Amino acid sequence: MVRGTVCVYLKEGMYDPEGEKVKEALSLLGFNNIAKVRVGKLYQIELNEATSNVIPAVCEALLVNPVIERYEIREIEE
Repeated sequence: MVRGTVCVYLKEGMYDPEGEKVKEALSLLGFNNIAKVRVGKLYQIELNEATSNVIPAVCEALLVNPVIERYEIREIEE
């Protein structure tokens, strides 16, 4: 079994309303030195066998909107 971890984030310059709300909440809790918060999604994908191009293909086909998001494949464990 092969497991890959994929992180999906909004591209720089895209407004992140969820990140802004988290930053505001942190400020209300007294964390006033935080300049920016960006919120993303984490996917763990398990494959039956190792195939180098499956995880990027899954990201591009379904998980990521390439107009506003980017992704990073963080790790692949075999």
